Amino acid sequence: MADLSVLMPIATVVFVIIMVVIVCALMFKAFYYKVEQGTALIVNDMSATPKVHFTGALVYPIIYKKELMKISLITLE
Repeated sequence: MADLSVLMPIATVVFVIIMVVIVCALMFKAFYYKVEQGTALIVNDMSATPKVHFTGALVYPIIYKKELMKISLITLE
């Protein structure tokens, strides 16, 4: 049987890597904002010009500000 002093550091590293991947996936799920068709998502981040997305984007709540804009065609009578 293998010595536990050799297997424990390897098991710890594998466990930490799995936990980091799970936390990253949960953060992506929590902060990804999806928009419907006919709407643009405008993300104001730290740069001078805002970023425009038509499907969805990762929006961090405190760092970024999101705005929605309708871009569907409006008919005037």
